[in-house]
Amino acid sequence: MRIQKIDPSKLSQAYNILCQGVYPVEGATHFPFGTTYCEVEPLGFSLRHAHHDNETFLILAGTGVMEIAGEKAIVAPGSVILIPPHSSHRLDNTSDTDRLKFISIYWTAPLVEGLPQDLIVIPAPPTPNGPLHLGHLSGPYLAADVFTRYAAGRGSRAFHAMGTDDNQCYVLAKGRQLGLTGEEVAARFVPTIMGALKKFGCQVDAELHPLGVYPYTQFVQHTFSRLIDKGVLELRRVPTPFCEDTQQFLYGAQVSGGCPHCGVTTNGNGCEACGYYNDCSDLVAPKSNVGRGPVVLKEAEKYYFPLSRYGEALSEILSQVVMHPKLREFYLGYLEKGLPDVAVSQFGTWGVPCAERPGQVLYEWFEMAGSYLFLAQSVQKEHGTADFWRSNEAGVVEAFGIDNSFFYGLLMPALLREIDPMVKAPRAFLWNYFFQLEGKKFSTSRGHAIWADEILSAVPPDSLRFYLSLSRSEDRETNYDLSECEAFVRSELAGRWDGFLRDLDADLEKAGRAVPAYPGAIREDHERFLARLNAGLFEIHENYSLSHFSLNRVAAGITRLMNETIGLYHRERNGIVRVETLHVVVKALSGIAPLLTPVMPEFGPALVGALAEPSVPFGRSVRIAREGHSVARLPLGHFERALIALSEFKRKSRERV
Repeated sequence: MRIQKIDPSKLSQAYNILCQGVYPVEGATHFPFGTTYCEVEPLGFSLRHAHHDNETFLILAGTGVMEIAGEKAIVAPGSVILIPPHSSHRLDNTSDTDRLKFISIYWTAPLVEGLPQDLIVIPAPPTPNGPLHLGHLSGPYLAADVFTRYAAGRGSRAFHAMGTDDNQCYVLAKGRQLGLTGEEVAARFVPTIMGALKKFGCQVDAELHPLGVYPYTQFVQHTFSRLIDKGVLELRRVPTPFCEDTQQFLYGAQVSGGCPHCGVTTNGNGCEACGYYNDCSDLVAPKSNVGRGPVVLKEAEKYYFPLSRYGEALSEILSQVVMHPKLREFYLGYLEKGLPDVAVSQFGTWGVPCAERPGQVLYEWFEMAGSYLFLAQSVQKEHGTADFWRSNEAGVVEAFGIDNSFFYGLLMPALLREIDPMVKAPRAFLWNYFFQLEGKKFSTSRGHAIWADEILSAVPPDSLRFYLSLSRSEDRETNYDLSECEAFVRSELAGRWDGFLRDLDADLEKAGRAVPAYPGAIREDHERFLARLNAGLFEIHENYSLSHFSLNRVAAGITRLMNETIGLYHRERNGIVRVETLHVVVKALSGIAPLLTPVMPEFGPALVGALAEPSVPFGRSVRIAREGHSVARLPLGHFERALIALSEFKRKSRERV
């Protein structure tokens, strides 16, 4: 039980009246409202102001006049006053002898949807058949890291869990190309991939690299055997592509042909162009990627998961998942056309062995379903969380690209429901289109890429993360251009932001590094600015939320608010900035800084730390501060240093070309 007491010694000046914050108390999370005890001295008044919060005043003692949006009314003990968001308001004490005492209860309306106590965010595991490029980073890895950081800032215990898809058939295909074993390929690229993610600022809380992890292999094999025992998986004799040159059955990267749905040339089991699954045997004019000569269809026995029977169940599952409207449209179209049955064992030696069928391995997308359960259980055991897949106090968020839409939204949910009928639907899918490089698709084979490890070894991550947030492919395919990125960092981040912070820091130094009290009644232009600022902060929160997740809109919103703040500051700065403008500008930064931290994990916390006490917690509106908050040295030159590094990287890249 927590009981707070009103303590006269804790009253301090805010809005020209005396206040003591009561709730939320330190350590409390998910608190839906804040409470402040207030006193107005005889014939005193609160500064007229407006903010994004809803607010209610409960008058305890004294009499006064309440003014809201120009309308006035007499208030007395027992009066309960509702103040809508963005409404200019002021309270006057009409007594010349007694203090007017009241409770202020405020809440953001709405503060976007609530988040569960425990969250696990799992991006699609990269295949260790090559290094990551910026196209990869801009997709599920940036989205997963940013949302995990945002959820943690909102008070959830949020974990970013991921690994590498070591048993993917593309690893063996890369080995054939390089003259290496699959193990050697994975050993080369897993450290490169995870190192690049670390340089990018991704904070990964749990990793899974399946090769050599016996408990994981045993877990997946046991799961497969249980589904056979339950009668879920069916052994079928079916036509299967066969390479007569190498005398082996083919699947995945080993075979290519025309997509049976859209006609575009694709590899086996999935088409990047339309997102539809193929069974390899239905490819048009199939070609072997492991040998020469014809590909024929031969009868062979494999285990199948009868996905075609799960249409109704998947409609119910998908109705519970937050996702992009275009992704939902894809699923509805697939369900309407009818679902395919999926082979969950394949001929080969690379992967988790199928104990029931020697010479076969478990299909990597069956294994993926097991890996998501295994990862969640590992985090749950280590950190004592609620069960991510079962508990109403927890949830799972998955991040993936358009090419994996079928597997994440149709195959995996149906498999997971059969593996454990108590498994809940994921909270959300964070989804993206392909990101292009200078008008063409990123291509590892053609070398048309900016390799993540190379650019991040030279360029600090914040500027790249922010620009990628602004330009990543969310509603359509978008384009990355190194010159455009450099121009944005030069004009916006290094130009406007760094210049503004340098001038502001100089003015704070002259003011003794303290935020002075706002003098007198709040100016009308400042009132309007703060109302716009708080509305903008709410929009950014909304765009971080699962229901409206969009890093494009987050980055654009932050840019707009920073530019409005800079504009307000520079309109009045003629050598010595006015006290009230300095106050409002610092308060604006205190609201923006926490919302920068998920996208800019170096600069954001540095700015929050410099602002110290004035920093506004996630989900709270910017309010006029009391006198005496100290501000440390602001982070200066952060983006100028990034610009120098980016320009040098661009120069060297052009020289190599």
